[in-house]
Amino acid sequence: TEETLKERNMLINGKVPVRTFSNAASVELFLNNESLGKKEFVKKTTEAGRPYHEGAKPSELYLEWLVDYKPGTLTAIARDENGKEIA
Repeated sequence: TEETLKERNMLINGKVPVRTFSNAASVELFLNNESLGKKEFVKKTTEAGRPYHEGAKPSELYLEWLVDYKPGTLTAIARDENGKEIA
């Protein structure tokens, strides 16, 4: 049920974590067409010279927002290094 889903995913402060996984430089999250902010990946390179992205912590390969639990539509807009929308 919706109530069970709500209880399972909510944090104590009434917010739920929303994670985006992307190979874009940045992602902006919207709830009901209202921006919840833009977050950027940290660009890294492995010892073998291969590029990859990290989130806020080295163990995070995603970007995360804490979002108020309410009905609506979530939309994520991905942008390249120049700010151009790519997805």
